[in-house]
Amino acid sequence: MTDEGFLYYAVGERWLREAARSASSLRRAMPQVSIAIVTDGAATPGLFDITVQPPAGIHVKSLKMWSMRNSPFARTVFLDTDTYVCDAVPELFRLLDRYPVAAAVTPYWTVGLFSNGAPIEDDAIPVSFPKLNSGVMAFRRGPDTDAFFAAWADRHAAAGYRQDQGPLRHTLYFSERRHAVLPAVYNYRLPYPVGVAGAVKIMHGHVHDLEGLAGRINRSMKWRVTTPVSKVARQIWYFVRRTKSRS
Repeated sequence: MTDEGFLYYAVGERWLREAARSASSLRRAMPQVSIAIVTDGAATPGLFDITVQPPAGIHVKSLKMWSMRNSPFARTVFLDTDTYVCDAVPELFRLLDRYPVAAAVTPYWTVGLFSNGAPIEDDAIPVSFPKLNSGVMAFRRGPDTDAFFAAWADRHAAAGYRQDQGPLRHTLYFSERRHAVLPAVYNYRLPYPVGVAGAVKIMHGHVHDLEGLAGRINRSMKWRVTTPVSKVARQIWYFVRRTKSRS
């Protein structure tokens, strides 16, 4: 098993092309890093070092957890295909010296936990326990971590293979696994407003020109609150404006 590397999974040509774009940005930022992909297609030669064929019969929504459980690396940074790596991130691997799993908080995550302003507990999980985004995850392989990913996959299947972040939150809360919470610069989740200081390292979202957007956001290293222009961001802004006008 190789010591460190990055991992993607992609099923279908569209997602394989998207993974290749992300991996190209990773290669520019970290030329010597090892990159693996779990895919049913033909990975770009010279871009991916390791290609893993997914097993037949596994639900595509469970393939993320299967890929993590079967990572060829002892220490892995998993990336969704719609990510863009702006800068080298060797510190994510160093974090795994102390924590077996690390991920960033999902923006806007509390919205689904409130009804008419009152907090809702999901399976007795307090609303103070955040939901983490699974699009950028660092983890250290081992029997306990593999069991954690299996439990997450089971919970995800029981929930009907919908978004995996709710089942991830549930599994983390009831697990004995320690985990670290990453700053937003390691998972700059588009299109939501984000406050950051220093360089954004990894961008994450379906935006046409991620490279250009990264350049604009990283023109300054000072503390800044950014609101990337997008349809969803405009919808949020209009909602807030209407709410204020009615109050």
